[in-house]
Amino acid sequence: MIGVSMDDRVLQARLERGRQGIPGALANAAGGLGDQLLAAVRSGLPSGPLADAYAVSVELSGKAVQVSLSNSLPYAAFYENGFQGTEQVSEHLRQMTVAFGHPVATPHEVMVRSYSRQVDAPAHPLAAPALEDLTPAITDGFTQAVLQELAP
Repeated sequence: MIGVSMDDRVLQARLERGRQGIPGALANAAGGLGDQLLAAVRSGLPSGPLADAYAVSVELSGKAVQVSLSNSLPYAAFYENGFQGTEQVSEHLRQMTVAFGHPVATPHEVMVRSYSRQVDAPAHPLAAPALEDLTPAITDGFTQAVLQELAP
């Protein structure tokens, strides 16, 4: 066992310096871990608009660090969480190219009246499993950031 002798004022100053720097260190660690989370979420999707619309943001406010995973597309939540219920389809024009299983001679627009339909779309979660898989890396990353900030 190794004994270390340190003046109480020096110890208090080091702890205070660490306390001041820890939120910034955590924000830096969160940025790198956020990139890993983003890559993990995107790896579960084919390339395209849904994968490209995911973003991670890290905000440092005082002593709090907030990490957010978001997607700007309106159907992202539908894909992630699934949906079961009734959906209302509004009246719209549709290009008719096939009628009764056969191609029509001249494609033309037809009016489709509004209707409701039953939807049972299963969830395809990406964010929760990716976050769960990265939990050990997140814990280790934050622990290392704090330890480095408190190191002499």
